[in-house]
Amino acid sequence: MKIEIFADIVCPWCFVGRRRLDEALTYFDHSDDVVISYRSFELDPGAQLYSGASIVELISKKYNVTLEEARGFNENLLNIGVELGIDFDFEKMSPTNSFDAHRLVQLAIKSGLGEEMVESLMKGYFEDGALISDHEQLASMASRAGMDFSRVSEVLGSDEFAIEVRRDESFAASIGVSGVPFYLIEDKYAISGAQDTMTFVSAMTAVWSKLK
Repeated sequence: MKIEIFADIVCPWCFVGRRRLDEALTYFDHSDDVVISYRSFELDPGAQLYSGASIVELISKKYNVTLEEARGFNENLLNIGVELGIDFDFEKMSPTNSFDAHRLVQLAIKSGLGEEMVESLMKGYFEDGALISDHEQLASMASRAGMDFSRVSEVLGSDEFAIEVRRDESFAASIGVSGVPFYLIEDKYAISGAQDTMTFVSAMTAVWSKLK
């Protein structure tokens, strides 16, 4: 059974959703027959490069609230993260454009390391404060995912895989995907949002019964 995940590296709910899907697979009797792949999706294709401001500061400015109030906006995510083994650190995050990170995900998919690359990027961004638009840091995260350093550097120094990223985004638009995470099962069954674990289990079970 094929599950395609549309996700952005800088989307915290995409990180949460993946952890919940991982949990769901432990309850699903046919998990060995599930093949997961990633599709690129930028929540803000026009996002600026890192300015030095934290995500908390940007939220404060955007919504005209205090820094403390802005931190409160993320309280729910912090609690969910603890339950799922995600150590969100919103003070350290470096909000930036994710396009080059997506290009590396496309390279990783071609190399059979798509899931490992997404995991490395999300952990780097959400937990370690990594700047995912910085080529040196991207190369380091790619190496941790098992990718070849020289090939990664070659891609980062070019526009390789830009077409693949845009193609994924065009496909997402063509099927009505306007936000992520979004899950497409067997090309026609959709799940939108970081649903709870048992919702994923129920969806996979229902689709599996239709494949018999």
